[in-house]
Amino acid sequence: MANNAFPQFLLGAGVVAALAAGFWIVGGPETGRMESRDKTRAADLQSLQQHVICLANDNGQTLPETMDENPACPAPQLTDRFTDRPYRYNRLSDRIFEVCAEFELPDRLYPHPHFNPETGCRRVTYKATRDTERFKPMQQFEVVPQ
Repeated sequence: MANNAFPQFLLGAGVVAALAAGFWIVGGPETGRMESRDKTRAADLQSLQQHVICLANDNGQTLPETMDENPACPAPQLTDRFTDRPYRYNRLSDRIFEVCAEFELPDRLYPHPHFNPETGCRRVTYKATRDTERFKPMQQFEVVPQ
């Protein structure tokens, strides 16, 4: 019976070591929760970005100074739903703005060329389009019977 105990002990120790290594690499359940909250914040920033663009389009293609409410633009989530801290909007120029949040694990977010993990800000260049350019009429096609 003693001969069977040693291999079982090694198997159990191996399982424990594998679990510990997995938690060390992945980060465990709390890290997963932090990543999930950060993904929600990133989605909120995307909504804020769309809101600012909507405000600019409705305001004669001028970036707003602040994110005021406007009935023409759906109101996004303006505060972090986990900390109640407000998201930030920074108008940097006539065409460039940032939307920012405080992330828990910013380096683990998907790579985005305009996201700065150090500041938690996503920089956006607003490109104004006229409705006539955006909604071009369809070309006319002739139906030829077969």
